[in-house]
Amino acid sequence: MAAPKTSRADDPGPLFETHKTSHARLLLFHGLILALLLTLAGGLAYQQLFQADVHNQRERQQTQRRVLVPGPRGNILDRDGNILVGNRPRFALVLYLD
Repeated sequence: MAAPKTSRADDPGPLFETHKTSHARLLLFHGLILALLLTLAGGLAYQQLFQADVHNQRERQQTQRRVLVPGPRGNILDRDGNILVGNRPRFALVLYLD
């Protein structure tokens, strides 16, 4: 008599298989990923530690702005010489303390 075939669901063995052997390609892949992560971490450390003065200077330049005030144009007169629109300086400053 032949033994009846059982399905995988009826097998009392483990549900997944583990591989304990190390493969050269897998080790090479892990080494490559580690090298890339170390390169990224090194670049970040270089920017944060050694280039901090350059970044502070650029940030200071970004927050300070030079405002040029154009010269006055002239008065607008009607045909009789009366001033319709005159020039006078107006300044506005908005300061948010929040």
